[in-house]
Amino acid sequence: MIALSLVIIGIVLIILNVKAIKKDEGSFKKELNNSMENLDDYKEEIGLLRKEFAETLLDVQKEVEDLKKEINLLKKNNINRDNLDEKVKVSYKTSDYKKEEPIIKENINENNIKIEEVNSLLKKGHTIDEVAEKLGIGKGEVILIKELYSK
Repeated sequence: MIALSLVIIGIVLIILNVKAIKKDEGSFKKELNNSMENLDDYKEEIGLLRKEFAETLLDVQKEVEDLKKEINLLKKNNINRDNLDEKVKVSYKTSDYKKEEPIIKENINENNIKIEEVNSLLKKGHTIDEVAEKLGIGKGEVILIKELYSK
């Protein structure tokens, strides 16, 4: 009798466990489906984040390229300016100052002659227009000479 009751209790326990396993399988399928749906939502969000990240990265790359172009342009301008500075230094060093001095003295002599001619014509009673025409210089220059040197 005890053996029979143990067998009956064992069979009842086996039946209850089989039913519990079947319920758990159904709930596992529900959980799996919920997880898959959530995974799809996460995949969509990840896709949007990747898209935004790619756009931001593209903008940054464009800015970097623009900055590289500006740097190259500035380097070229700096090189050109350095070359110009070197050329100016070379021409400054190679110019012969002794050759320029006689030109300056000749210009001073020519200016003195002009001043004397302007003063003499004005003293003779010629007008400023007449003096400018005779000497081939501008009226402003004649007036300037008159104001500076006639006094």
